[in-house]
Amino acid sequence: YRCVTKDGAIDIKDAVHRDLEASRAVYNFMVDLCVKLGANRDDLVPFEKYAAAAQSLTRPSSAARALNNGVPNIERADKLVQLIAAQKGLRNAVIDATVALVDARLEANRKKAAAA
Repeated sequence: YRCVTKDGAIDIKDAVHRDLEASRAVYNFMVDLCVKLGANRDDLVPFEKYAAAAQSLTRPSSAARALNNGVPNIERADKLVQLIAAQKGLRNAVIDATVALVDARLEANRKKAAAA
């Protein structure tokens, strides 16, 4: 969902690599959440491998493309992560901002669809 921006969709490679430290922080947050949910930290993919794989992903995520194309509803893995994290006493500012941005984009798409 970090492919979603105020100005449209960006490819996955750019979403990961334009601010590698922010990506690492979100990734580490997700690792911590997975561990709190029962995962073994040693079974999870290291950030470096994830970041390297993102280098070849030159299209936006399907959610970002859908938002960009004006759909009024999408699957909300971003919100699901936020809600599960909150249940475990965790918060992440980047995830919160992403959820708010997707909420705003969906609301704009719904208003546009209703006016059509």
